[in-house]
Amino acid sequence: MREIDEWVVIEQPCGCCAVQNKDGKVWGYPMVRGAAEAVVDFANQVER
Repeated sequence: MREIDEWVVIEQPCGCCAVQNKDGKVWGYPMVRGAAEAVVDFANQVER
């Protein structure tokens, strides 16, 4: 598993999305891309 510096959106082949945190845990699957991007933006702001 690769190490990441921030939360990221993970897009599945079906078009559904999830978010992945710094520890590599995937959350919120399935969700629409807009919701996943909002979660990622919020989480990255909180952690700064």
